[in-house]
Amino acid sequence: MTNAYPIIPLTPTWGNTENQQADVAKTKYGDAGIEQRDYIGINPLSTSWDINVNVRNFLEIDAFLRTRNGKPFRLSLDGVNDDGKFYICTEWQMQQPGVGVGNFTAKFSQVRRAIPVSV
Repeated sequence: MTNAYPIIPLTPTWGNTENQQADVAKTKYGDAGIEQRDYIGINPLSTSWDINVNVRNFLEIDAFLRTRNGKPFRLSLDGVNDDGKFYICTEWQMQQPGVGVGNFTAKFSQVRRAIPVSV
C-alpha cells in the first residue's frame, strides 16, 4: 500500500525553532476577571516548526510543496524516520545566495489526520 502522506525531502538542521501551542478555551466570569480554562479537543497540543536552512535541493523542495498544495505531509528530523506527525505548509520563501545553494524559509504547522489501520 502506497503511503498517501510523503516525507518532505528536507532534514532540518540545528537552529530551527519548534513551537508548542495548547488549544485552550478561556471563559471569563464576572467583573473580577476570574477565568476558567478548558482544553479543546482530545489532542490539545499542536506543534509547528519555523524552518530556516541552506539547502542544495531547493528546486526539489519547492516542487514538493507546490505539488502538495496545502495537503499534509510528514517530516523526518533525522533523515530516516518521520516524527509521527502530519504538517502543512502554505507559505515558503526561497533565496539563492549562490550557485547551486538556496536558503529555504517556511513554517510547518501540524494538522490532525485520521490514518486508516490495516489489519
